Amino acid sequence: MKFHILIFIFSFLQIIDCNCQTIEHDEKTPSLNVIDTLVLKKIITHQNKHDIEYSVITENDTSDFTIVFSKNEYFGKITIIAQHDLLYNGEKLYKSKLKEFETILHRAEKDIDFDSLSTIVIGRLVTTGDLAIAVTNEFIDKYGNRFEKTDYNYVPEFLLESKLAKDINKLFRPYSLQIDNISIEKLGFIPSEYITSSSIIETPRSEIPEKIIDCMIWIDLKKFKK
Repeated sequence: MKFHILIFIFSFLQIIDCNCQTIEHDEKTPSLNVIDTLVLKKIITHQNKHDIEYSVITENDTSDFTIVFSKNEYFGKITIIAQHDLLYNGEKLYKSKLKEFETILHRAEKDIDFDSLSTIVIGRLVTTGDLAIAVTNEFIDKYGNRFEKTDYNYVPEFLLESKLAKDINKLFRPYSLQIDNISIEKLGFIPSEYITSSSIIETPRSEIPEKIIDCMIWIDLKKFKK
């Protein structure tokens, strides 16, 4: 767990706090059947290390959702960091961000050895809006309103069966990758008003539970044979 946290903190600080030279170029993504959709690529250089950041541009509008591929030079593994601030800039639905993630993966395959992908840093579950609500409802269906008794013993296993895991596995299936393990930190429940007042959601109000499950999430990937 601490190793995952160190990867996230190290990668994030390097991206934010570095003397970097950025190279940008746009490339069309023809297979997505979306009009005027481009992928913006930024190469972030710090010391002897290069990270690659991607975001989607649709009709000249650059998304605030970005995916960073950060390579660990010591182990040769690549961590995927989803960067989004949906809590404070909730201008897009979860399903739209998921589609952008799909678009970025399609483009990034040209630049990156996907056999080296090891970890996905999701960040806080609550930042995913509708997904956090859906996962919470799945939790309630399975365990009931056990908000005060939730611990780290069974939530990661629950998440492996949740919509979160299904969506990630679907995204990475074309690249022969699937979830191997899910790790969490800072587990808790927050009032539903917190998410409905700061995120754009499409879930009907009647289906939003009183409290929303939240935690920091790291996902380990593994290869599978087609």
